[in-house]
Amino acid sequence: MTKTIAITGNTYPVKDQLRALGGKWNADRKAWMVPPDKADEARKLVDSAPKTAGSGSGSGKRRFNHCADCGAPSHGYYRCRDCNIERRPGGSRHMGGQSYSYTDANGRRQFVLGDDD
Repeated sequence: MTKTIAITGNTYPVKDQLRALGGKWNADRKAWMVPPDKADEARKLVDSAPKTAGSGSGSGKRRFNHCADCGAPSHGYYRCRDCNIERRPGGSRHMGGQSYSYTDANGRRQFVLGDDD
């Protein structure tokens, strides 16, 4: 039996690189098992891995870090505020056709009456 080292942490974003290093996923230990001579390289990969949304939170709730339309920070929402406002006037209810209000660039409260109201 060959000796392997367990690598844990935020491994999902770099799972393909860990596999390329000769690592194998051990579901019982919830760790990647890599050869001892590749352990340091594997740890560096995991340490530099981008943080995934909701990683380790255990809540099961999906969190969004970036807007699905433009890629701007969305503070946990599917779309950023600007893209969401662009989609609201007109269209179906699923495209945001309901009434809403917002504060414009001059600080004034604006109200938009949607199709279905």
